[in-house]
Amino acid sequence: MLCIIDMQPDFTAASSLKLQKEIPVEINKSQSMGEPILIVEFATDPPNSFRPTFGWITSLIRDKSIVKKYHDDGSDEIIQFCKQNQISPYEIKLCGVNTEWCVLETAIGLYRKTDAKITVLSDAVASSIQISEETQGRNYDPFQYYYQHKVIKINGKTNILKDQYQVSQVG
Repeated sequence: MLCIIDMQPDFTAASSLKLQKEIPVEINKSQSMGEPILIVEFATDPPNSFRPTFGWITSLIRDKSIVKKYHDDGSDEIIQFCKQNQISPYEIKLCGVNTEWCVLETAIGLYRKTDAKITVLSDAVASSIQISEETQGRNYDPFQYYYQHKVIKINGKTNILKDQYQVSQVG
């Protein structure tokens, strides 16, 4: 299952050229494998204060579903969607923005609440802080910076390792 998090015009990082290249790749992979794709959008009260997911993303997805979340961690909304649609994913892949807030908090929430393998697709995530730091020539690793966990490489993806309870960035 692929979850696309907060790819809305209101988030600076969502306009990243890297994401405009990588997210369509992930969408195509998931669709070719018949995996469900879920768009997770940040929302607030009053409604409509955040704009919906970019049209260039929604137009690529044949069978799209959209859920709204009202805080950084979207794990409850993803789990509820899976239950309502009788989906028991072996793996939940996450992409979108912002890496060190919504993506990471959702990954940790899913890790704590499900038995699925949680994978953050490191080539298909971004954050405004990361873009700012890299523009200034500094390397920015939100996983190391915020959570100080061991860095490992597994198939070019960032993984949350259930048996060791570590959030790990693939570089």
